[in-house]
Amino acid sequence: MRNIPRAAAFEAHNPYPFYQHMREQQPVFYDHEQQLWQVFRYADVERVFSDYYTFSSQTACCPITTQFHSFYRMDPPDLQRYRSLVSAPFTPRAVERLTDRITSLSAALLDRVALAGQMDVIDDLAFPLPLQVMADLLGLPQQDEDRYTALAQDLLRELGEEQPALRAYLLDLLTERRNTLRPGLITSLLEARLDGHPLHQEEVLGICGQLFLGANVEITPLLGNVVQSFLEHPELTEEVSTEPELIPGAIEEILRLYPPVSSGGPRRATTDVELGGQRIREGQRVMALIASANRDEEMFPRPDQFDIRRHPNPHLSFVTGPHICLGIHLSRLIAHIALAAWLERFENIQLAPGGRLVPAGMLGIKHLPIVFRS
Repeated sequence: MRNIPRAAAFEAHNPYPFYQHMREQQPVFYDHEQQLWQVFRYADVERVFSDYYTFSSQTACCPITTQFHSFYRMDPPDLQRYRSLVSAPFTPRAVERLTDRITSLSAALLDRVALAGQMDVIDDLAFPLPLQVMADLLGLPQQDEDRYTALAQDLLRELGEEQPALRAYLLDLLTERRNTLRPGLITSLLEARLDGHPLHQEEVLGICGQLFLGANVEITPLLGNVVQSFLEHPELTEEVSTEPELIPGAIEEILRLYPPVSSGGPRRATTDVELGGQRIREGQRVMALIASANRDEEMFPRPDQFDIRRHPNPHLSFVTGPHICLGIHLSRLIAHIALAAWLERFENIQLAPGGRLVPAGMLGIKHLPIVFRS
């Protein structure tokens, strides 16, 4: 394999020049350190996600997916069988019914900071909003809010690592504290049947852990990136406030430029296969880089330009194929409601004194202090 030129070295806060170089020079590249193939071009990334016969999800990922029984590591038809158990609350119609609840939660969170004229976008909105929505969907006990908030904070601090405290909490709910659960996905899973049999405890535990993880790992960085993008492009605030029908396009463009998760989970080649001019051997692992595919010049004209009127915008931030994000409609609705409420309630929004903008990127911004006039 050719070495990567020093000028094209990866930079965590701005990986996009590196991605461009790799798309042009080495679109499928074997990373000896990680012992996997990295895939950079849109067409190849799309194939890895869609062709599950050749690129299987049944391979090692990160410790938390080993600790929790996860359908992220499944292929069809098992994938569809398990997803069907929890898909009903995530359909477009079911998600639409959450509009009033999400609007109410957003308003309450913004009420808390309105008089102060300042907030940390992550701590005060982007983190608690999706967490509370998912807690409602799962049916977590309301009296446990402080406990599951702390567990979600641990998840974001130790992303991908084992979470024994979360496992212990969910196990306690499934066994000793069932009577404290509100109606929701957990109680549905406890009553569900798969092939005529109840789910094993580990299956219920794994699905619940996976859903709990997804809320903040995917939606929190999206909301942070949305607000930061409007700070970086202040002209958008007036434009979108005047034409709120532009909000969906703005959210899609932010998703394209700054995907909440930069790559899909690793896949395993089930047979020898050629991809991007390289021969991938059976059993080797493959990592599809969403953040690179979303800026592929062959798919997106002027790929580094922020264009909220871009159409079509077939980004891969929610993946594609059988593993397309279960919460795709929920993520879009939360982002839409939160952005619309934020723009309606506040004006003269600026970065707080002493704050600084870092390039919005994968997994979002950790803190984003702003000041405003309510």
